Amino acid sequence: MRRREKKWIVVLAAGIVALLVLIPPIFHLISTAYRDRSVVERLSPGYTDDVSRLDATQIAEIWDIPSDPQKGEEKLRELLHRAQASHQHVSIAGARHSMGGQTIYPGGIEVNMLPFKGMSLDEDKNLLHVQAGAKWADVIPYLDQRGRSVEVMQSDNSFSVGGSLSVNCHGWQYDRPPIASTVESFHLMKADGSVIACSRTQNRKLFSLALGGYGLFGVILDADLRVVPNERLRLEQYVVPLGGAMAAFAHSLRKKPAVELGYARMNITPQKMFDEVLINVF
Repeated sequence: MRRREKKWIVVLAAGIVALLVLIPPIFHLISTAYRDRSVVERLSPGYTDDVSRLDATQIAEIWDIPSDPQKGEEKLRELLHRAQASHQHVSIAGARHSMGGQTIYPGGIEVNMLPFKGMSLDEDKNLLHVQAGAKWADVIPYLDQRGRSVEVMQSDNSFSVGGSLSVNCHGWQYDRPPIASTVESFHLMKADGSVIACSRTQNRKLFSLALGGYGLFGVILDADLRVVPNERLRLEQYVVPLGGAMAAFAHSLRKKPAVELGYARMNITPQKMFDEVLINVF
């Protein structure tokens, strides 16, 4: 048998072996995708829920705020006046991750802030002006295209800016206070429909109350957030026993003065349930 024929036989055999190896996982992926079905039940008309899908509640109305800033404020003001006249409660919802009465009130009106998502960047001052309905999934790419990033936010990008400010979320940013520390100012619509500017020098009390106030002091319309230069970070990971996790975490942070992000996760596999901790340092 000539050398060229032997070569093609070897290649063909290798191809057959590779195909036999790949067929089971490929079949598994295709069959899994085919069988995959959403188990989330559709809500009955007149009901709303948060992302937990555990609090389906009958309400009077879901009201979508217009995306245009001026029209949005005007229509929201009219809605609040109408709600007061009819003695209805108003709740505020963004991505609906913050569960509770602030996002759903039985028989009330739910304001959907998600259409209100415009943003602009003052590159000289490193300030992002962003409407409350924008999700971090919108903000991150917008800033990335301009070489910037947020100072503090949650680990996931599915939250709305207004929701994050209303709960005063914390982030992975090492040795940093919650997101309120990055807020320069914001506009708040009070229950009477008036809009006021809040900052550390203007309406200071409402500034401190509304950040983390769960919508109890008004509707946050937009905010000016301080942003920072976007940087590429390197991930380092350590697996340590549970008993020494806190000391190891503190040590890994101290020996790396350039740490920007840090978090830890417990092992929840059945074989090593809560025995180990994975430390992640960026």
